[in-house]
Amino acid sequence: MTGAPEGVGRGEIIAAARCAPSRVVAVTAAAGYGKTTLLRRWATFDHRTVVTASLAASDDDPDALVATFADAFAVADGTTAPRRPTLRGLVAAVSARPRPFVLLVDDLQVLRSDEAHDVVRLTAARIPSGSQLVTASRRAQPHLPRLRAEHEALELDECHLAVDGIIARAILARAGLDVEPETAARLARDCEGWAAGVALAAAVAKASPDGGLDVAGDDRFVADYFASEVLGPLDADQREFLLRTAILDRLGGELCDAVLDRTDSTARLRELEDANRFVMPTGRGRAWYRHHRLFREFLLAELRREDPEHVERLHTRAATWHEARGEQEAAIEHLLSTSRHERTAALVDAAAPAAWERGESAVVQRWLTTLGELQLASHPRLAVVQGWVAALTGDPGTAQRWLSFLESTADPTSSLEADRALLRSAMAPDGPDRALRDARYALTHVDPWSFRRVRAIALCGEAHLMLGQVDEALPCLEEAAREATRGGHYYIAVGALALLGWIAMDRGDWRAGGEHVRAAVRATEESGLPGHPATVLTLAASARLHLRVGDRAAALHELGEAMESRHVSTSARPLLAVKGRLAVAKLLWATGDHGGARELLRELHDLARERPDLGVLGAELAEFVAMVDGGDRDDGVTAPLTPAELRVLPYLQTHLTIAQIGERLFVSRNTANSEIASIYRKLGVSTRGAAVARATVLGLLGQ
Repeated sequence: MTGAPEGVGRGEIIAAARCAPSRVVAVTAAAGYGKTTLLRRWATFDHRTVVTASLAASDDDPDALVATFADAFAVADGTTAPRRPTLRGLVAAVSARPRPFVLLVDDLQVLRSDEAHDVVRLTAARIPSGSQLVTASRRAQPHLPRLRAEHEALELDECHLAVDGIIARAILARAGLDVEPETAARLARDCEGWAAGVALAAAVAKASPDGGLDVAGDDRFVADYFASEVLGPLDADQREFLLRTAILDRLGGELCDAVLDRTDSTARLRELEDANRFVMPTGRGRAWYRHHRLFREFLLAELRREDPEHVERLHTRAATWHEARGEQEAAIEHLLSTSRHERTAALVDAAAPAAWERGESAVVQRWLTTLGELQLASHPRLAVVQGWVAALTGDPGTAQRWLSFLESTADPTSSLEADRALLRSAMAPDGPDRALRDARYALTHVDPWSFRRVRAIALCGEAHLMLGQVDEALPCLEEAAREATRGGHYYIAVGALALLGWIAMDRGDWRAGGEHVRAAVRATEESGLPGHPATVLTLAASARLHLRVGDRAAALHELGEAMESRHVSTSARPLLAVKGRLAVAKLLWATGDHGGARELLRELHDLARERPDLGVLGAELAEFVAMVDGGDRDDGVTAPLTPAELRVLPYLQTHLTIAQIGERLFVSRNTANSEIASIYRKLGVSTRGAAVARATVLGLLGQ
């Protein structure tokens, strides 16, 4: 069983095709997509006279084909076919039939001669209104171009026949496997909708000890199918073309020519597409193609088995072709499959920073992991990249190990010293003074057009902040945010924007703070970054804005996301890790979640032990700890402030009387007084000044 079960999931396709005004319906797809199943279902579904013809190789002759069609009509009518039917007699009889009919012709791909296809073409031209010719083939159908131009043909291909999770589950059930809908849907996606692939996966699962439904192209039953149904009918040259192009993610004429050392690849690709050999175009222009995923896995396994030594040569040629066109990442992917480590490392060093800044962190990590630590140690610039990868993905131990390695091989005259200084500044193991010196050194020694310059400017701003020099930090962070956003360096932009937003809110400029925070959120979303050391601070800043306008539900949602995101924010980026956690802890305390705040305080104490010199962050942390631990353990915010109380809170910073505050808020003096009293009680204070001081520490007010 290699198609969809009879009657499952094909009714809608058939109904739509029957209702179409087209006299001809062409079903064209590779082996195993359920073409025959579709025609069988159609035969039981249609109320018109059903005429069926399943062709064989012997029908690749015009006289034999005419006889086959004549016999099919005679069987449908319960009559006897003429002894020597002619094409003229056949088409005349077809056009003169008194009642509507559907002629279902399967395996049209067996017809190769022009004369046989002329029989199909002339028959199609004489199909009367209300009747239809339905042809199924693994190959392109020659009778279609003219009908297509005349809008007389409805075409169904793999996209229409692809099985979804519902049909896949039915196929599995017929094989005796009862699976969850999600599992069936995943399998359908893995098979790219190939019905035979789903059925073969079921056979593999039943034959394997673990019964798993993971399918691969080199699984025994899948490989047997491809070997017999797809490769089997091909000549040696076609087979070799498919095997050797399997190393390519995408297939183009020029690329295949370069890799295979030939000149006819464009024509070969067109032939394979027309023959539906699991080679499919990826665009409208038919310039690029790809193998079906499972078919490619099968071909690669066959290639490695038959000619393993040639695999590296093919990858090397492909890498050379891509590198000559400036496609460094594609070249790297091929070189990673070779033993040319020096060349691979040089390309990774050139491409990794830009790929990382585009948010392709997983790709860069895979490159470095594939190269291995020996290659990284042999190429200090790759060690720098690995250090940054570790620092930005929350692996402080690895980041510190590579920083120590770089420092052990330090050469003050080396062009690499600026990269070492940047990594040291970001990790700040020796405190903010050294971090500032490192950032300034890098700023004067990196190329002025490099993204490293933008990173150096941002790190200058971070170091100034840790030293309490906010006025000096602002222009650095503003320039870094502006240039990083313009250049698409999102890992730099998000951190700078989040810090700018927090500074603005601390200074009471909530409008500017909101603009910066929204820009940070937007940069994160547009880049698709999976995680960032500044994510916690960004979400905390957004929550702070929500609390400011009394939207407690939105604030709590942002704080919950911040708590889930904090694993990426570590001592490898101490400013962002400490400031982000401290911000979340304050807001959790302000909203009444004392347990969550204390959990973060424990993490902050651990960070302080790893980075004892945090500059002014240490004092800010100590101030919050004193507020949390001062007096009774339950002293502090006893309940979250209501939206009305949050609206009153900023007026406590002014010299307005209670009556005047009420007037500004359009409430009575008694209402204003009650809300102020409630604020005092919830903040655990008894005076206006103490309320302002505590609300400022918690981030509910600017300084």
